[in-house]
Amino acid sequence: MLWVVALKGIVGSEAGVGLRETYEQGVKTVFAENVGQLPDGILFYSLHPTVAYVFEDGRIHIGDVSLRVGFPRFIVSDMPARTRISYFGKGKGIKGIPTYRRIVLKEAYPDIDAVLTADENGRFEIQFVVYPGGDPTKIALETDADVEVQEDGLYVVKNGREIVKLSDLKAYQGAEEVEIRPVLSKNTLKFAVGEYDTRYTLVIDPVVTAIVASSMGDAANAVAVDNDGNVFLAGYTLNYPDFSESRNVFGSFSGYQDAFVVKLSPDLTTHLSTAIIMSDQWDEAFGLAVDNTGYVYVVGWTGDATNFSVSRIIHGSPNNYDAFITKLSDDLSTHEATAIIASTGADAALDVVVNAGYVYVVGSAGYYLDFPGSGPRFGSSVGSKEVFVAKLTSDLATLTARVLLTSDSADYGRAIALDPSGDIIVAGYTGNATDFSATSSIFGTPGGYDAFVTKLSLDLSTHLGTAIIASPSRDEAHGVASAPTPSGEIFVVGWTYDPDNFSTGRTVFGSSGGFTDAFITRLSNDLTTHEATAILTSSGSDEAHDVAVSSSGEVYVVGMAYNSSDFSQDRTVYGSSGYKDAFLTKLSGDISSHMATAILASSMDDYAYALALSPSGEVLVAGRTNNYADFSLNRTVFGTTSLDDEAFVVKVPDAVSVDEKPEREAISVDVFRNVLRISFTSPSYVGYDVYSADGRLVKRVSLGYLPAGRYEYRFDLPKGAYLLKVRVGDEVMKIKGIM
Repeated sequence: MLWVVALKGIVGSEAGVGLRETYEQGVKTVFAENVGQLPDGILFYSLHPTVAYVFEDGRIHIGDVSLRVGFPRFIVSDMPARTRISYFGKGKGIKGIPTYRRIVLKEAYPDIDAVLTADENGRFEIQFVVYPGGDPTKIALETDADVEVQEDGLYVVKNGREIVKLSDLKAYQGAEEVEIRPVLSKNTLKFAVGEYDTRYTLVIDPVVTAIVASSMGDAANAVAVDNDGNVFLAGYTLNYPDFSESRNVFGSFSGYQDAFVVKLSPDLTTHLSTAIIMSDQWDEAFGLAVDNTGYVYVVGWTGDATNFSVSRIIHGSPNNYDAFITKLSDDLSTHEATAIIASTGADAALDVVVNAGYVYVVGSAGYYLDFPGSGPRFGSSVGSKEVFVAKLTSDLATLTARVLLTSDSADYGRAIALDPSGDIIVAGYTGNATDFSATSSIFGTPGGYDAFVTKLSLDLSTHLGTAIIASPSRDEAHGVASAPTPSGEIFVVGWTYDPDNFSTGRTVFGSSGGFTDAFITRLSNDLTTHEATAILTSSGSDEAHDVAVSSSGEVYVVGMAYNSSDFSQDRTVYGSSGYKDAFLTKLSGDISSHMATAILASSMDDYAYALALSPSGEVLVAGRTNNYADFSLNRTVFGTTSLDDEAFVVKVPDAVSVDEKPEREAISVDVFRNVLRISFTSPSYVGYDVYSADGRLVKRVSLGYLPAGRYEYRFDLPKGAYLLKVRVGDEVMKIKGIM
């Protein structure tokens, strides 16, 4: 089990003074007072599966980890919640026990209070409130576990296989940010604070990253989101017994590598479930989809179809590697069905979509003559590998149709999508563009392998068009998406070995000169018109692996940049940049303008393989990192980490930038009759500065790290005009007010 403690520090705080909460929002974690239902010595405890106990001597127990927060003179509850509980047990019954949203350890250190809070997902934070006269260097957070220091300043406290993470620190004073850094002395954490006005207050706040790990190598190849915003990952693990926190295992024989599906909460802080799907050979998941009823479909390859998963429906003749499709319940606890699609060659399923009760899979067929199912073959010749698209019923029992896309060379199907009209779009690369598929539109000069996009009717009976996007060298397409508009433009991404001659026209973002460059091409819905190509490049090798288009038309691309220091334009680095870094780039809908690039990095190699857009427009990026300890910024670890690769998913909270900031529409700030009214839907630091009409600072207040809700603060100021600078998390707003 993983326990997460994000450390929030406050210096010179006036938290709670004059503050009134007017309503609660999304409260799931509260604290109850011990009035006899628990052993003596415990004053308060949290009502959540992740239980925290607050002892009268200042100790806080979270799981098996004990933290000492000074020696408080007394401990009190703060911010009453509406929830009341009852206790029945051990011959006693207690009704109407009040609950609270914060616990305050008064004078934990001289003139310093410590405040314990929890968000709606059960993650605990500890704040420090240093009043005038208090010395922040006196704060010493002690633990009974071992402590490690990571390169990015993150401290990880380990106790056996449990981890308590003290996240990276930001400091605020009023509406301003102040420098702060952690200092470690054996198993005690202290703080070094930069210059600040000791008459006033300062606070600390942490892109959220989840690391899903085993003690060997792991990678996430696919990501999907259900209607409730829950996040699903799929990929492989080299050590399933300690992968993730807990797991449902489907299969009796574990081989060298096993496929996994993981379900996480929308904010990535809670592991909800993991499914391991295995045979006695190599297995890997590459694609993932969640239908409207919550069923999860995962596709990939298995090294032994005869004992893969717990049961299987076999279409074809298993041999060597075979394609699989597995259907799981939404909570990943039930294996609904597995289908094997097999020829006597090596077969792989690489992507999947679900539409109108049918499951569509794209991949590569090892031997076309005995590849199962009936349907057309588009292409005049066959080679060593062919692209297949298969259509199955939702129970996976019937292979209703399949199509083969062929040339006289090797051809690979990598990605599948639906356009707004419901037609099927597949992308990949072919060894002979002039012989591939049926009639095609060629953009560029074919040579070696070339990227392709093909459009098929929903019943797979009709070839609706193929586009070849080419250079004289090698080109590969790995992701495809359609704009969610009636025109339904098609976007394909991948990489080219010859960016100067790729496609028929291009806009270059970055410093060219690497071995490969990432590309994004926009085509008309019928694939007959090349509308634009963008090249994302650095002086090293770069790859694009997936693409998505938002409801407002922006285009998101993820992949790997070999030299992130000169990749793309206007990049922001999150983590410690290494040799290869994962990237997320946002482009305008016509892909002519670069809007933002985020580098998601560790000091080793990192790859982004997949992305998804949540129902609320947030961007989720999945892949693998070779150094979880300094990857990205703030990370939650599920499982046992190692020195090998670990799977990751990063949630970008704001669709416009990759800064951690609340959505603008989730924050409301106004002044009414000498009262400052603030509301927000995510736990956040809140502070403000008041300036007179001539620009003089007249008041600075740090309200601290507050649970989501609506709050009011009454001013005690002379009549006149004022300018207020209000900070909620990373969002800073300026408001004029008349008192």
